Amino acid sequence: MDKKWMVLVALAMGVLLAGCTPAAQTTDEGTAGNGASQTADEGVAGDGLAQVASLLGQQDADTADLFGGGTENWTADKSVYIGRVFETKLYGEPVTIYTSCGQDDVVESVSVWIADGTGEVSDQQVGDWQMRVSEATGVQMEDMGQASESGTYAWRWQTNDTFYTLRPLENILSLDIIPAVGELQ
Repeated sequence: MDKKWMVLVALAMGVLLAGCTPAAQTTDEGTAGNGASQTADEGVAGDGLAQVASLLGQQDADTADLFGGGTENWTADKSVYIGRVFETKLYGEPVTIYTSCGQDDVVESVSVWIADGTGEVSDQQVGDWQMRVSEATGVQMEDMGQASESGTYAWRWQTNDTFYTLRPLENILSLDIIPAVGELQ
């Protein structure tokens, strides 16, 4: 198996193993982090990346109606609840936001799929997102370089309580957001 696919499979397995208990059903209209009603077509308003990052630590049921409403994300056999999937816009671009939950129904990680493999990821697109994350977090980007296992690049931003990691992989561009806890800080 190609090393790049091994990395994708490993990331997917990590999300699947995170699982949490079943949560409430979703609706078509959502509420942004500031209490404003919002549909998926309108996207994430205002300080969008901060709203997406604010999913961390929330109860899964409380996120169900955000960003136009999220759909439940289960393993194929419906034995493990993973989190939610939101189809919305961020910075005017269509994105898919995935959450994963712990056993206590709390969102533990967020992954924003900026490019989902259906089109090429350009250097301009990567640069735009590097700038957006730098501006939203207020911290300098750290170049993580090329991973020896997969040959992919990554860039990271660390705030007081959160890590943001931007990863391009062929036709995929994702931004992972996780809390900085314990020894990770």
